[in-house]
Amino acid sequence: MRVDKNLFPYDLAIVSIMKNAARYVKEWLDYHLLAGVNHFFIYDNESEDNFKEILQPYIDAGLVTYIFYPGKRRLMESYNDAIRNFKFFCRYMTFVDDDEFILPRGNRKISDVVDEVLSLHPDVEGVEMAWVCYGSSGHKTADYSRGVLERFTHRVKNFPEATKTIVNPRRVSHMWSPHFAIYFQGCLGVRGKDLDASPGVDFTLHDRIVMNHYHTKSLEEYIKRKSGTDAGFGDAWKNIEKIFEETDSTSNEVFDDEILRYRAARQRELVPNGDVVKTFAERNEIDFEKIFSALRDNLSTVNGSNRDFFQGKLENFMTCLNLSGFLKETFIDEKLGADFEKISLIAIVKTLQAGATVTDMQFLVAEMPNLLALPYPEVHTIRKICADMIIEWRNSLRDLITGSGQLKIWEEIFRWDNQLRMLEAFDNYNHK
Repeated sequence: MRVDKNLFPYDLAIVSIMKNAARYVKEWLDYHLLAGVNHFFIYDNESEDNFKEILQPYIDAGLVTYIFYPGKRRLMESYNDAIRNFKFFCRYMTFVDDDEFILPRGNRKISDVVDEVLSLHPDVEGVEMAWVCYGSSGHKTADYSRGVLERFTHRVKNFPEATKTIVNPRRVSHMWSPHFAIYFQGCLGVRGKDLDASPGVDFTLHDRIVMNHYHTKSLEEYIKRKSGTDAGFGDAWKNIEKIFEETDSTSNEVFDDEILRYRAARQRELVPNGDVVKTFAERNEIDFEKIFSALRDNLSTVNGSNRDFFQGKLENFMTCLNLSGFLKETFIDEKLGADFEKISLIAIVKTLQAGATVTDMQFLVAEMPNLLALPYPEVHTIRKICADMIIEWRNSLRDLITGSGQLKIWEEIFRWDNQLRMLEAFDNYNHK
């Protein structure tokens, strides 16, 4: 069961970690705002150019959350940090580099396509877009007076197996690579021509959405980027021009300027005056009244509803809980916020008592450290129910072991044992 979309401050957010991307980030931000992105979580990996200066109008307009994120090779850490901290703030989340642009087919916004795909099966929680590489279009030098999308209009001929992902972040355990999410058990993603959850469905994803990857740009930009980001590879880049030619040789097979036509159509429709920042600052401003009304509507029948009402709604009520805390800090008074938190916790208890799946267990365990920090007695009840569920599931796994060659089952049992020990450590935790 999908969560009420009106509960979220943002419908679709992009997470990105960037370094020295000042020349490219404005075009990238403006394009994705036109494509329907509501917010950006930008991790700055020690930029030395005027990157933050370019970002500042978007930060001031509430369109960008800026996080300074120093250190080496922190790509996956930044992605998983965003999932942990922001998953209840956006209905969908995607992970995009500064040389990547998401292209929905037709004059649609990205989340409309995702909604369409996820509607095909209740267990689908992610859309894996073909990662279509664009080449140099013959450019050796960098013409920064024009944008990336205008300069590079030639791509590979065939759609690749490589993908990038848009996810429901509440159903994701973690990002395993820049390309793939590890979902909780029972959750699936759509990839290429196949719908994993229902192979009989006639569905071609790249007819609906792709990600354009401008991975080489011009030779000048390629050398600059590789020498700056991959300096630790030493001798590997001595023959960088040859590497560029090999990479670029198969990336200019087809002329394709669909993304320019898409951008122009969205610009005419959404921002005829040309002021992207002002237009989308107003359009994407958080509607606290809408969130408050949705929260009230979702919690209003908790006390009077029967068991069937709560089945399958753990994600919905966990979202209510987190949004209650958000509204308490920003929009409503502390007492009303605390009342909403408590009702959300009561709803979570009733949802678990109505029956929970393994997916629910994994989701709940991942959130347990945050739950245990809340000062409500219902938290102890949730912890106890969760521990009992783990014991029951662990015992059922043990019943499946019939001899040797059951390593995967044993590994899963050990994982649940570790989760159980974490919960048992809070046996004496006193919620008043």
